[in-house]
Amino acid sequence: MENFNFKYFLAANSCEGFCSFFDKSYLPDGEWRVFIIKGGPGTGKSSFMKYFAAKAADRGEKLLLCPCSSDPNSLDAVILPEKKLVIMDGTAPHTVDPAFPGACEKILNFGEFWDDSAFLADKENAPQRPPVPQGEIFERGVIRMETSAIHTVKPLTVEIPKGRLTVVTGVSGSGKTTMVLESLVPALDAKLKGEALPSHVCAINAEGIERVKLIDATPIGVNVRSTVATYAGIHDELRKLYAKSQDAK
Repeated sequence: MENFNFKYFLAANSCEGFCSFFDKSYLPDGEWRVFIIKGGPGTGKSSFMKYFAAKAADRGEKLLLCPCSSDPNSLDAVILPEKKLVIMDGTAPHTVDPAFPGACEKILNFGEFWDDSAFLADKENAPQRPPVPQGEIFERGVIRMETSAIHTVKPLTVEIPKGRLTVVTGVSGSGKTTMVLESLVPALDAKLKGEALPSHVCAINAEGIERVKLIDATPIGVNVRSTVATYAGIHDELRKLYAKSQDAK
């Protein structure tokens, strides 16, 4: 890939979350032809683009290569500006869908070429995280909260294990948002700041908790694809640690 004309990223994580410029890589003016590849990991999207780029380079075509910002050895897009041709990976986190299907863009479904047998043959050896035994769920501590009735939700007594991933499920109106966004988060925040608890929260015990971060669906900056690292402000520190690793040198 060293003999190609030019390389640049079309997407990357930033201080304002994930930024994508895939839709700025071409002009949908009827002359450009854009092939958007869809398909899961391992379906050959990057390999196909590398093969195409190599053949185009052999023919002396001018190429713009767009590596993946998280894996520079993979390709996210190949652009032939003189031919007004683009082949790109249109899957998450830089999802791209046709703006002018047929007239400009076309979908290539690489999911049809996924060899399921290669996965199923080694299914039993796939790494799995063992479930935590029932008696050890709360061994790292517990957050306990008691509330009075609010909205359509009855009084609650909730015990949440510390150091575990806890998922709240239930039908609409069952109190998921009320418990997490209107009770747990503001109660923890108030306790940390030494302020009064929300009026419907009777008590909360969260020994050892020093801060609380709410990652909601509200867009951060101009992009909705933010990460916990960018939101919590630790992205720069992660980049510094990675820069010191052997893989980055």
